[in-house]
Amino acid sequence: MITAIIPARGGSKGLPGKNIKEINGKPLISWSIKSALESKLIDEVYVSTEDLIIKKCALQYGAKVDDRPEYLASDTATTIEVLKDFILRHPEIDTLVVLQPTSPVRDLELINSCIKKYKSRGYTNLATGFYCKIKEYGTHNNTRRQDYKGFFYDDGNVYILDKKLVIDGNWCGINPCKYPIDRHMNYEIDDEVDFIIVETLLKLNKQ
Repeated sequence: MITAIIPARGGSKGLPGKNIKEINGKPLISWSIKSALESKLIDEVYVSTEDLIIKKCALQYGAKVDDRPEYLASDTATTIEVLKDFILRHPEIDTLVVLQPTSPVRDLELINSCIKKYKSRGYTNLATGFYCKIKEYGTHNNTRRQDYKGFFYDDGNVYILDKKLVIDGNWCGINPCKYPIDRHMNYEIDDEVDFIIVETLLKLNKQ
C-alpha cells in the first residue's frame, strides 16, 4: 500500500498559522491534499497533525487525519520521528509519499512520475530537488559558478520512503534517487516573502 502523508503541526514561528493560511483562494494545506488525491497511484491520503483547526480543514478537503502525539508536535521533533510513529500504527503501509504543505506547487503528473521513478530501479527512497551551485563568501577567490561541482538540494516537494527505512529511523537509504524537478516547483514557504512568490507561482501553474 502506498500512502501519502502530509505533516502539518499547528505551531509555526516564521509564519504563524501558515498551514491553513489562505493562498490563491484556498488553505495552504489543501493544495497538497488535492495533489495527493489526484494521483491514481496513491491508496490513501493522511494529514498528520495535533491541531484541531488543521484536522477540520484536512477532513473538509478529503484527507484522513492521523492524530499526532503532542510530543511530536514540538519545534524539536523531526519528520522521520513523525513518520516512524505513524507507520508503526499502520503496519499495512509499504511505502510513504511525504508531501510538505509548504511546497504546494506541483505539476499534475509530478507525484505519479516520482512514484514510477522510485519503483523503476529498487531505490530505497526518493527526494525531489535541484542541483545547487553555491559556496560561502570568503571561501573562494571569485570562482566561476559553472566551475563548482555543486550538490543536490532536496526542496521539500516530494519524498518517498520505504517502510523499513522509516522503521529504522533513517531519512535517506543506501540507494537514494535524487530527482530534479522544474524550478517553479522548488519553492518552499518559510516567511511572508516566500508566501507571495508561491502564491504567484500557483496562479501561473493553474493557468
